[in-house]
Amino acid sequence: MKNNGSIAAHANHQYYIKRHQTRSLQSLIYPDLLKDRKTDCIKMKTFLLALGFALISASSQFDPAEITGDWRIILLAANHVEKISEDADMRLHLRHLECIDGCEKLAVTFFIKSNGECQKVSVVATKGPHDVYEAEYAGQNFFRIEYFSNGIIIFYNIHVDGKGKVTHITNVSAKENRLTEEQKKKFEELTVALKIPKENIRNIIETDDCPAA
Repeated sequence: MKNNGSIAAHANHQYYIKRHQTRSLQSLIYPDLLKDRKTDCIKMKTFLLALGFALISASSQFDPAEITGDWRIILLAANHVEKISEDADMRLHLRHLECIDGCEKLAVTFFIKSNGECQKVSVVATKGPHDVYEAEYAGQNFFRIEYFSNGIIIFYNIHVDGKGKVTHITNVSAKENRLTEEQKKKFEELTVALKIPKENIRNIIETDDCPAA
């Protein structure tokens, strides 16, 4: 007669076999099942990141007509500075913003550099909960206008690349190619508040030699 310990061990062994047989059967019938699970995890991760915007101070109110127009990124910052280094995918040289349907969608035109050559890119972002826009470019992006006043826009973007690496990025864009000291200070304060070190701020207007949109 088996003791309780043997019965438990036998039950655990049977459960282990059943579990792995089921997993093997699923993999055989649905070869992309495990890959889809990984994709779903990334999607869930980015969704939770988007919800995290609710914890950040609310965006300033703005008129869509004031958003539409030509803009230039003056300062750019990221917690992973390699993502905004020369020729990096997230070192964007903004050219134009276009509100669609009252800014429910936002068309963004910008240039990136590859081996010193300017390449024009256009994406359309869709607004979701908490005024967070979602767009696909070099991975997934969740961004929001954190501040809008006196001819400047400060964006906060959570970028998730194809490998699942999360980068927090801020930029201040302006109608002119320069900022006042007050505007620069505002950007620095918001960047630090978003846990991005002040020393990670880069002045990219100095190297923006790409053409007009």
